[in-house]
Amino acid sequence: MQERKKISHLTHRNSVQKTIRMQLNPVGKTMDYFQAKQILENDEKLKENYQKIKEIADRFYRNLNEDVLSKTRLDKLKDYAEIYYHCNTDADRKRLDECASELRKEIVKNFKNRDEYNKLFNNKKMIEIVLPKHLKNDDEKEVVASFKNFTTYFTGFFTNRKNMYSDGEESTAIAYRCINENLPKHLDNVKAFEKAISKLSKNAIDDLDATYSGLCGTNLYDVFTVDYFNFLLPQSGITEYNKIIGGYTTSDGTKVKGINEYINLYNQQVSKRDKIPNLKILYKQILSESEKVSFIPPKFEDDNELLSAVSEFYANNETFDGMPLKKAIDETKLLFGNLDNSSLNGIYIQNDRSVTNLSNSMFGSWSVIEDLWNKNYDSVNSNSRIKDIQKHEDKRKKAYKAEKKLSLSFLQVLISNSENDEIREKSIVDYYKTSLMQLTDNLSDKYKEAAPLFSENYDNEKGLKNDDKSISLIKNFLDAIKEIEKFIKPLSETNITGEKNDLFYSQFTPLLDNISRIDILYDKVRNYVTQKPFSTDKIKLNFGNSQLLNGWDRNKEKDCGAVWLCKDEKYYLAIIDKSNNSILENIDFQDCDESDCYEKIIYKLLPGPNKMLPKVFFSEKCKKLLSPSDEILKIRKNGTFKKGDKFSLDDCHKLIDFYKESFKKYPNWLIYNFKFKNTNEYNDISEFYNDVASQGYNISKMKIPTSFIDKLVDEGKIYLFQLYNKDFSPHSKGTPNLHTLYFKMLFDERNLEDVVYKLNGEAEMFYRPASIKYDKPTHPKNAPIKNKNTLNDKKTSTFPYDLIKDKRYTKWQFSLHFPITMNFKAPDRAMINDDVRNLLKSCNNNFIIGIDRGERNLLYVSVIDSNGAIIYQHSLNIIGNKFKGKTYETNYREKLATREKERTEQRRNWKAIESIKELKEGYISQAVHVICQLVVKYDAIIVMEKLTDGFKRGRTKFEKQVYQKFEKMLIDKLNYYVDKKLDPDEEGGLLHAYQLTNKLESFDKLGTQSGFIFYVRPDFTSKIDPVTGFVNLLYPRYENIDKAKDMISRFDDIRYNAGEDFFEFDIDYDKFPKTASDYRQKWTICTNGERIEAFRNPANNNEWSYRTIILAEKFKELFDNNSINYRDSDDLKAEIFSQTKGKFFEDFFKLLRLTLQMRNSNPETGEDRILSPVKDKNGNFYDSSKYDENSKLPCDADANGAYNIARKGLWIVEQFKKSDNVSTVEPVIHNDKWLKFVQENDMANN
Repeated sequence: MQERKKISHLTHRNSVQKTIRMQLNPVGKTMDYFQAKQILENDEKLKENYQKIKEIADRFYRNLNEDVLSKTRLDKLKDYAEIYYHCNTDADRKRLDECASELRKEIVKNFKNRDEYNKLFNNKKMIEIVLPKHLKNDDEKEVVASFKNFTTYFTGFFTNRKNMYSDGEESTAIAYRCINENLPKHLDNVKAFEKAISKLSKNAIDDLDATYSGLCGTNLYDVFTVDYFNFLLPQSGITEYNKIIGGYTTSDGTKVKGINEYINLYNQQVSKRDKIPNLKILYKQILSESEKVSFIPPKFEDDNELLSAVSEFYANNETFDGMPLKKAIDETKLLFGNLDNSSLNGIYIQNDRSVTNLSNSMFGSWSVIEDLWNKNYDSVNSNSRIKDIQKHEDKRKKAYKAEKKLSLSFLQVLISNSENDEIREKSIVDYYKTSLMQLTDNLSDKYKEAAPLFSENYDNEKGLKNDDKSISLIKNFLDAIKEIEKFIKPLSETNITGEKNDLFYSQFTPLLDNISRIDILYDKVRNYVTQKPFSTDKIKLNFGNSQLLNGWDRNKEKDCGAVWLCKDEKYYLAIIDKSNNSILENIDFQDCDESDCYEKIIYKLLPGPNKMLPKVFFSEKCKKLLSPSDEILKIRKNGTFKKGDKFSLDDCHKLIDFYKESFKKYPNWLIYNFKFKNTNEYNDISEFYNDVASQGYNISKMKIPTSFIDKLVDEGKIYLFQLYNKDFSPHSKGTPNLHTLYFKMLFDERNLEDVVYKLNGEAEMFYRPASIKYDKPTHPKNAPIKNKNTLNDKKTSTFPYDLIKDKRYTKWQFSLHFPITMNFKAPDRAMINDDVRNLLKSCNNNFIIGIDRGERNLLYVSVIDSNGAIIYQHSLNIIGNKFKGKTYETNYREKLATREKERTEQRRNWKAIESIKELKEGYISQAVHVICQLVVKYDAIIVMEKLTDGFKRGRTKFEKQVYQKFEKMLIDKLNYYVDKKLDPDEEGGLLHAYQLTNKLESFDKLGTQSGFIFYVRPDFTSKIDPVTGFVNLLYPRYENIDKAKDMISRFDDIRYNAGEDFFEFDIDYDKFPKTASDYRQKWTICTNGERIEAFRNPANNNEWSYRTIILAEKFKELFDNNSINYRDSDDLKAEIFSQTKGKFFEDFFKLLRLTLQMRNSNPETGEDRILSPVKDKNGNFYDSSKYDENSKLPCDADANGAYNIARKGLWIVEQFKKSDNVSTVEPVIHNDKWLKFVQENDMANN
């Protein structure tokens, strides 16, 4: 007897929410009345007022912040300062972080202690209670009052504002701004002030004290103390403090000098060694009034506004600390010009890509600096012989990564101590001076080229957006500024906790802050010149009704203002005019026998039975009708029907019986025709309520003459819209899309017999205005158009009608978004993991789909049987679709690569960037469809790499963000999988969808399983011999002669096999410093065949090139050149060991590395093979090029990855079969168990 499919057990498992989106086409005079009654204008006004209320609310928040922070006093300031001033070790940094956390919590606690705090993020309370108390005039009162019934508009806004009051390390939080950003600056200023007053003249100090003592309500000396930071929490304190440091201009234009100006004057008169550091400006408080950068509007309105802004920004406007950007760059150039080796001490560079970029720029290699650091580490930590090289290297790597910042002076010492003459001659100071000089010279050149654009009114009739030459000039100029910012930013003092060069950073930090303002301007200019010709902005429509579309219940039609109609298999939405909201309330055309009728959808819902039943059945209105007994009233009052200490199952059943009888008497709910279980089958009251909820939904239809509806439309009493998408077009062909099928099923009698699809409330209606004007078609009718799909036999297509690019934006459009529930009667969050595990345990032949992100393929799939043999393997680069019996294929890898190349070019030249999102999502959808079909066909589980573990592989074609979208779409699809070609009543059809995954809450909570999908680490899946299970654990790399000899000494034997003409290396992994056990240790590695070597080609601008190496011949050449007699040697290993030249060992290790290189790829030729250096039990070397997609072993390297990911799933299934309790099995396969599994299951006979 054939086993029942596993997927057959997994239907109706949980409910699923979907939002259906459809176009709405106005019917009859609907559009005329829509315009005449200014529906759009009123809702546009609401949208405009929304922006005004945000400004009012932010003013309120600012005032609140000022008030609370002004009264806040921090208890642990001195503790923090003590740690900060003596922070040298990791332990100190940890203590500093802990103290910062406590200080942030102190600040947030002061906000939470305010009585109004809990109202601050509640839409209704903010609009109706809090804000009305803080309005300035009648206009503001009118604006706020306009939202009295529309408070849901602000859900996202108030949630965003709540983030300000977080005590976490979040850059948008007030506490973070105070403690993590401003407090370190103030503590540095305390020390800098001490130096300043010891050096500045008495007259300068007296002038400062006289000028500023009254400003902060205390004398100048008290301002620069640790405790004074309590007064620097609010913006008012920050403002006055920054005046002391930077000076200010009085209302009559008089410039009052700040302490930094006195310091600058002093520094000009003394030698470099005697200079003192400037003090640092504090950051403004979160949500404080923005700095006056009036020349950068929120959005440029025209070409001349943009050009004026760019010009002002660079040359004229004082953007920061009294300094135009041009001057800031000149000052930066001067600052770096004064650097010398002694001043490098205390200047740090971020230890990330910044260091590798520095290494590459100075030495032409990304790794020189890290290599120098490693050598220094080895020198410092070489007191005793290192027994475990691998452990030492791991420790060293961890230590390097722990260095978040590297001192430039330390790097210069490493460079100066290098054994390499070319490296040793390099100077970091010279590098920074020379590079910045080149960058500023380039900026001057680019500004001169662009300057004519800024000096006169721009009047090119085609407009700046279409003026490629002018865009190029502006872009090159702004890019030159960005290059300077990029160059100096890695030296930022952020997160420096040790000794730093205060003199350098007191000048550098404000200059960097100034130059970094280019980011705002750059983005706005780019966005202006590259913006698309159309707008997707839409306006939410309310038709004057704050409850519009909130629900569909017949009793709520008057409040929610909308009903559904259908006619001739078309569906309509009728919006009821607010002033005629009772127009459809009591109509009854049940006797209507007219043939020309609409059907009105009568919607009834019994929401929340746990609240609704007591509310209705025990109401005063129903007491006479239902006559609850004293016993029932007592049970309800005492709560003995509810689970808890007083729970009585008998009382629970008595209340359920009362409810059952009440349903029979209560006329409003007779329509539901409830059918309940026997009372004694309910274990608690919640089971009964769930039973009521699953039956408390009813859809019926009532006929209404078309003439009646037409009359209401003609009189403007209803606005009638037809729901539309391409499936409702009279020209529609093929199977409708799933959302259309879901929608139609809502009102289908087959669904209503036992509801699966339920219509929900909380719908929304939108209007999108036209945003494109066109005077001629993009492609005139009957003109041939080149087909972009290179796999299409037809090279051109012609159409008998005009084609207009982005036509949908040439006309206004109404749309409706409405939620539905699928599997309405199923639980909301049922987990199916254990059910799947038990099904796998009991099944005799489980098929497994492995999915791999390849280097040559977007995705690769491999299906294996329970013996590990491949049943199906295929690349998903090309996906075919059938239409009218013919398959049309699309090469998505090629299309995506072409589009990405076009986008790169567009981005480089500031052109409107063609979207790639739709193409990627289209591909993902097609790939998911193929995989889901495989799941159903083979009744197979899916195994794929775990996102958090697998994204160290940099050469994959499917980047993380896209892969995550693919993963989400696959989970969502299998959570409710419908084959739309099946009859709805069939298994897998619309009414019996497969549910093969759990609902996706978040990727963080995903774990290792979601129903039919299992997640594994991708380790040792691509670069592994699929037959023997051999993997390279040696990773040979030449560092020096001693280390090379140490590794060679661990080989059991090295010999030349004359019979097969290759060299053999006998190894025992136990003798090498690598982890892993419980798998095969002894292997013979052979230099068989060819390998592809990737190398940097000097003849091709140091780009990657590829060449084929015949291993045995290269080894022979190496040995011959070094007088090693490999043919007759009795001990080849000893001869190799006796060599003394580093170059020999370097070449030897390179060839050994190539021998162990199983994946051999050449992007130029498309070759991508797995070549194993070990023989299987039949004496054969695995070579993927000998197989094709119909083979039982992988046919290329990406296929190998998918195959072995699937085999990891096979191991997981085996664990379920061995277990007495599948729930306790942890489906995680560690490397030692994985290698043991594959090496014990040799696939040589496949």
